Amino acid sequence: MLTNPLTKTKSWTPEQRRAIEEINTSMAVLAGAGSGKTDVLTHRIARILQENGGDLSQILAITFTEKAAWEMRERIHPLLTKE
Repeated sequence: MLTNPLTKTKSWTPEQRRAIEEINTSMAVLAGAGSGKTDVLTHRIARILQENGGDLSQILAITFTEKAAWEMRERIHPLLTKE
């Protein structure tokens, strides 16, 4: 069984939960530094892949920094592995 992206982090704000749960639409995640944007995006991508059986190469996630892009790459894999 794959991990549940919503349970990987203990507490989500209502806005973060909405960004993760609403997977059938495009969405921009805008927030300040340290607010959890990268975490929300990685969990959203994992949920899309798990629920829709999508291909990672068909998902576009844009970040403002190369560091955030690398962090997303590193964080997605554990979310997609079996428990």
